[in-house]
Order: sequence, then C-alpha cells, then structure tokens
Amino acid sequence: MAAITSDDKLIEAENLCTELYRIRDTFFPPVVGEKEKRLQSMVDSIFECIAACENNQGLKGERKTKATYLKGKANSVFQTYNETAEKDLSKAVKLDPTNVDAWNCLGECFWKKQDFHTAKSCFDGALKQTRTSTTLRLLSMLLRQIRPNEKTVKEQVEKAKENINESIKVAKEALALDFNDAESWYVLGNAYLGSFFNLNHDPTDLKKALSAYERADKFRDVNVSLLPDLYYNRAEVHTYTQNYTKAVADYRTAFEIDPIGLQSEERIEIIKKKVKKASDLVKKKGGLKPKRLIAMCKAMMTNKHHLKLIEKVQNNKDDKLKAEVVGLSDLKEGENPGTIVPLTFLVPISGQGKIPPVLLIMADKDQNCVCLAMYKVGYDRLDFFNSKHVYHVMHPVYKTIELDLGGEAGKVTFPCIQLDHPRSLARDGTRLSDFYSHEFTTNQMKG
Repeated sequence: MAAITSDDKLIEAENLCTELYRIRDTFFPPVVGEKEKRLQSMVDSIFECIAACENNQGLKGERKTKATYLKGKANSVFQTYNETAEKDLSKAVKLDPTNVDAWNCLGECFWKKQDFHTAKSCFDGALKQTRTSTTLRLLSMLLRQIRPNEKTVKEQVEKAKENINESIKVAKEALALDFNDAESWYVLGNAYLGSFFNLNHDPTDLKKALSAYERADKFRDVNVSLLPDLYYNRAEVHTYTQNYTKAVADYRTAFEIDPIGLQSEERIEIIKKKVKKASDLVKKKGGLKPKRLIAMCKAMMTNKHHLKLIEKVQNNKDDKLKAEVVGLSDLKEGENPGTIVPLTFLVPISGQGKIPPVLLIMADKDQNCVCLAMYKVGYDRLDFFNSKHVYHVMHPVYKTIELDLGGEAGKVTFPCIQLDHPRSLARDGTRLSDFYSHEFTTNQMKG
C-alpha cells in the first residue's frame, strides 16, 4: 500500500473545502448553531489535513501557497469576519496573484469587515485575471452595498445611481457567461429590485426582477445552492404589490428551506393580520355608526374644495384634461384613467409592521368603503389624514385583494385603491406629493 503523501493530503483538504462551501449553501438545519458546528468540524478536518502535510514533507513552494489559500478559504466560510482568514488570504494572493478564488474569498472577508472599498479592490483584482460569473456576481452585490462618501448630497445621489446601474450591468455580464445559472439570475433580480427602490420606482424594474427570479427558480439546483433568499425576496415584491397569496407561498418556501435564518413566518403573520384587519374594517365601515358615516359623506360632498373641483372639471374645455367624478361602484378592476374619486377618511389600519404600502380605510359619497394603499409615503405622514378634509384620488387603480387565511376565517377579500404615487391624491386641493416621505428601503431585501 502506497504511503500517503503531502500532495494527497492537500487534495483531500481541497475536496473538503469544496464540500464545506456546498454545505454552507445547502444545509439549513432547524436548530440554532447546528450549521456552525458542522462547518467548524469540517474546517477542523481541513486544518488537520494541512497539519499532516507540514508534519510529513513540509510545505514549500506551490504546496505552501495552496495550503495558505485553503486555510484562509476555510476560515472565511462563516458569516462573521475572521482576522486569521484575512491574513492567510492576503498572503495567498501575494504568493499567487492568479488565484481568482483567493481574491474572491479575500474580497468577501473585507466585505464582512465592512471595508467595502478594499473588498471591491479584491474583486477588481480577480477580474484582472479572468472575468468569472462568481466574481461578477459578488461585485454586483457589493456595488449596491457601498455607501457613497462624496461631499454633497447631489454627488452622493449620483454616485449611488452610478453604483446601482453598474450593479445591473455587471450582473448581466455574469449571466451572459451561463444563461442557465440560477444564482446569476437571482443576483440580476436583486439588482433590478435595488434599482426600483433606490432610483425612480420604475414599475418595469419590478417586472424585470420578478422575471429574473422566475428564471432563478427554474434553473435552481438543490445540490449546488438552495437560495432561500430568492423566495424571501420574491415574497417581498409580492407583498409590496399586494399579491398576498403569492407572497405567503414564497415566504413558506423560504421557511421550509431556512427555518431560522429568515423572518418568513413573522412576515406571514403580519400579512394575515393586515389583510384580516383591512377586510373587517371595510365590512364594518371603519367601525363608525351609520348616522355618523352618512353625515361625514354629506359633508364631503358639500365641502368647498370638492365643489371647486367639480366646477373646474365641468368647465374644462381641454379633452385631454377632462375627468369624470365617480363613486367606488363605477370603478373597474385595474386602471381607471380620466376618473376622480372623492373620499372621506375613516381610520388607519394599525399594527402594519411598517411594511408598505400604508393602508387606510376611506368611504365614498354612497358610504361604500375601500382600503387606500399608499406607496412612497412614510408612516410619519399619517397626520395628513383626518375626517375634516375631502380627498380626491385621481386616475385610481382599483384592485380586489384576497387571501386564504385558513381555518374558520377562510378566504377574505376587500376592495382596494392602490396609490402608486403621492401626486395622485389631493387633500382639499393640495396634492400629497407636497408631504412626500420615502419610507421603504432595500434594507429588507436579502442579498
């Protein structure tokens, strides 16, 4: 039987390192700390192999270079920053500047240290050797994390836009290397999502993100990477657009894959409570007594600001600017261009968990109630609403919201007007955009 050589042990250490990262991406146990224990056990085995090399023939030249790289890569597998990993990987790229994976691991190491600019330099170093999809994906994700440090706010905004656009460009380049790569599709979806929430809220970006997520789902290989964040992020998009049935399904999938790393179950409960409360309040007309509601609706229709708007609409000679003042019963599902709906405020929906959109219960001239879903409006702007004023929704987007709550509650539905932008709503003739506040950020997005 041939003796085991240092080369044999290095090959074993390399194979263990490959398995180590496969476990990182595919093993999501239900017990806190179990994954870390398993990873640490494998790291220990890798170091034992390297120690055996040192005890056998010593480590010199290429062997030393590879061993240094493997030690750094092994120690870098955890989510937290590891100083020893940084030292070994820094040494590894000096000994072998052509080792792309060493550059990538070192970049991730600095990323965990919150040293984003040095991390980017590492990824740039890897790309100088060869442009791999792995490096390009890492760079795409990092670009969306870098906080601009330019002197003026205007310069910071421009730099943030530049980073996000570059993030999309780099993600596309990664995808072009392999159109069947689930992870590249996932990263591209995240890049589009970052563009939507941080640039101009272009609905096209949301559609592109969902399309990319669909492709990632299609090509996902459970033996390579389970991508629980894919389903979590897609659920976030569905939550934002009030497609709650799809959102709950994706949150459940994310939970089934990673039961402790994400807040999927909490998200589901927030959605269920939010939908049930909205449905109940619409049915109960905000909990107001009939006489009180009738009086409020009459006052709304005789409000001087409402009468002024009616006069303006009736006297408008420009066909392009003509609009019809209607009630909720006149709206059709989807967009309703050329219509204006006067509403009176009843109650806000409390306990929304600060997940957009903000929901309010409103009533029209016939005491029909609707849930008003407001986007791009912060929870700190709810003081804009009270029953003393008349509100006009221009060109409303009408949608029936539904969700099966399970059990005795079963399926619930309620009518909703989605207010895509504050400028589509006026209070006593003043548009809400004057009170604009952007609440939602990509902090809720994973990856």
